[in-house]
Amino acid sequence: MKNTKLIRILVIEDDHEYIRLIKETLSDSNDPLFLIESRDKLSAGLDRVEGGYIDIILLDLGLPDSSGIKTFLQVQVKVPDIPVIILTGFEDDKLALQAVHTGAQDYLFKGHTQPDSILRAIRYALERKQIEKELKEARDQLEKKVEERTAELKRANLELLDQIAERKQAEKVLRESQERLGLALKGTNVGLWDWDIQNGKMIVDERWANIVGFTLRQISPVTIKTWEKLTHPDDLKRFYESLEVHFAGETEYYRFEARMKHKKEKWVWVLNQGKVFEWDKDGRPLRMAGTHLDITERKRVEGELRKYRQHLEELVETRTTELIKVNRNLEAEIIERNRAEDQLKDSLAEKEVLLKEVHHRVKNNLQLINSLLNLQSERIRDKESLAVFEECKNRVNSIALVHEKLYESNNLANINFGEYVRTLTAQLFDSFPTRPSIIRLKMDVADVFLEVSKAISCALVINELVTNAIKYGFPKDLNREGEVKIELIPTDEGTVTLIVADNGVGLPDNFDISSSKTLGMQIIKALVKKLHGSIAVDRSEGAKFSVEFPINQ
Repeated sequence: MKNTKLIRILVIEDDHEYIRLIKETLSDSNDPLFLIESRDKLSAGLDRVEGGYIDIILLDLGLPDSSGIKTFLQVQVKVPDIPVIILTGFEDDKLALQAVHTGAQDYLFKGHTQPDSILRAIRYALERKQIEKELKEARDQLEKKVEERTAELKRANLELLDQIAERKQAEKVLRESQERLGLALKGTNVGLWDWDIQNGKMIVDERWANIVGFTLRQISPVTIKTWEKLTHPDDLKRFYESLEVHFAGETEYYRFEARMKHKKEKWVWVLNQGKVFEWDKDGRPLRMAGTHLDITERKRVEGELRKYRQHLEELVETRTTELIKVNRNLEAEIIERNRAEDQLKDSLAEKEVLLKEVHHRVKNNLQLINSLLNLQSERIRDKESLAVFEECKNRVNSIALVHEKLYESNNLANINFGEYVRTLTAQLFDSFPTRPSIIRLKMDVADVFLEVSKAISCALVINELVTNAIKYGFPKDLNREGEVKIELIPTDEGTVTLIVADNGVGLPDNFDISSSKTLGMQIIKALVKKLHGSIAVDRSEGAKFSVEFPINQ
């Protein structure tokens, strides 16, 4: 049995005869069914919508307690997500346009509107609302798929790490190329073109001309013949084939990579993308526009990666041949069944051992550095120099602790930073034995998992802030107990908020973190920037530093 939908309508109207007409008009509808409530004042109507369960509002602009467009604006502010249809007796076209432009779904004159027009307006408004809801759901699904695909790519990249020294070098080259391309895109480093297909004339911008080594003045006027003349002869045929496919409607967008001749007699690779956006009545393309991007560097990197991939394949082939020779006395069926599984297990174990060994050696090296600093500090008599050495030791310890936690963990890619903060702060307090006896440590840290580079940066920020709080927040002449509080709070938006606060003597009145020249503050600002985060300072009670940064960026 078909389920009949119920639509709840609120009519804010002081003309009871017109309300009766609306109810009679809508009572003939069986699908959907309409449940109609009415209020004769704007204030009463606003009170009703606060109670919820209203799908659409029919609003009169001439009410006892409000009139004109401001009536609609008050409703829109109160319930921006509920569609509103204006009902009024004012025959004012300007007022009608103003209401629609402000956000009304429709505008009906009571004296000149047929009853069926009200029903059509309501159905149109509800259908539009449903379409907007479906579009939002579709957009959310697309974003979810993008996130899933991004996660898959990240996992694939992690599997490639540390396999062999050549791969590290290739990844470095690729990363540098991607950074350059990112900077180019940020600076809108693409050329633009607009092509009148029927007469061949083109309009291009300065960047389009710069890609092939010219200025816009030097290369003008530009036509499709100019494009053909600059395009490599071996690419022209494929260029026109790609256009014909797009003109035939088989692709939504035109996309083509070609070599183009530079003014300096060299070939540059260019990515052309565009779309026909104007057709004649017979379906022939009239006008097309798009972008022009220099991808020469990307092509070079792709060539290097192809060579590297080929080299890897040759290594795999050589290794496979050796394995076949070693095991040729074994039965072929056993080889085919077990070879892939054994290689996979060996590769995984090798990676885990290698990563653990890397973290172990880094930790040992940092501990060696710390020991050297200890030996050197024993010879230092100057208190300020000794304090500098102590701060360096704490920074080294902060980094070493990250690698120690990773070495002890089963997860070699990420660290439980909440557990790490508890250990680090305890060590920092132990490094100041004379002061923490009167300073309480309060922690509220959640278990947040961070990858290695973020963990190190965040650890150094905590080291600097906690050290500053102990050293400067509670001077020796402060005869009272104090408190240092550390919070680590994840959010639903994929960010983490780190708070280090104390109730000590506070910061100087003229303190400004953006202009501070102290080494500690400069280190903190640099690390926050590396985390793609932001830092805020609150001096209302002691000193409070809040750092917010994304987990995955």
